[in-house]
Amino acid sequence: MKSAKTKSGNNKINPVPWIIVIGIIVLIVGGCLLWVYVFRDMIANSKQQVFVYNRTDGSYSDEKNGICYLPAPAYYQASAVISDPAYARSDKNKLFRVGTRVTDKDGNSRMILCSAGEWLSTDKDHGMRLYYNKEKVTLPTVENFNPELVYFCTTSGVTIGQSSMEAKLFFPDGFLDNSAENLFGTSAHTGADLFREIRVTSSEYTWMQLVLYLYRNEELGEYYIYMPQREQFVKADSQMLDVFFGSSEKDGSE
Repeated sequence: MKSAKTKSGNNKINPVPWIIVIGIIVLIVGGCLLWVYVFRDMIANSKQQVFVYNRTDGSYSDEKNGICYLPAPAYYQASAVISDPAYARSDKNKLFRVGTRVTDKDGNSRMILCSAGEWLSTDKDHGMRLYYNKEKVTLPTVENFNPELVYFCTTSGVTIGQSSMEAKLFFPDGFLDNSAENLFGTSAHTGADLFREIRVTSSEYTWMQLVLYLYRNEELGEYYIYMPQREQFVKADSQMLDVFFGSSEKDGSE
């Protein structure tokens, strides 16, 4: 009986090694979490420039280098932003460098950086709003934007199945045809409903998009382009657009 008790006592598990192992695991996991959520951001933030946000005009000031970044009108938007790492920060906002997304012949997508000293964008602006260096940048006008592709989006700005066409088909006579009727405030405008948001890319200003709006008057069977830059409506090629959108619906792109 005495030897049996001794044998039973020798089979007891020593909890100390397990406590040590669990403690090490907790330390490793906790350290990783601290690195991911605390120290990594602290190190990244320490390397970022600090801008001052001006609530009066919505600008960001790089006081160290004496640069002021003004917000571009809402109809100018960044094509893409390079989100890692952030270029600068201001309070809770981060500012990112603006780039152009290109696809090579093998179908691989990559980013080409635009000059960080001229154009920036923030992660909190819907549609990736542009900010520009007011000392170095002159915003392009409609006439010199050089449109390349036209993307048709929902009225909330979501692209529909990448529906697009070449700008020269959509704007056969340029953005503003001199013979086009100005429809601002006319019955055609009054009876028209917002049909699509349009995003136009440029062959020259590849890092930005120009936002326009496509209206349709069902009663007249006409399409009109609203240009917020000019506060004008101009006629579009309604016959061509009827064919285009009809084909898109048949293809399931709508």
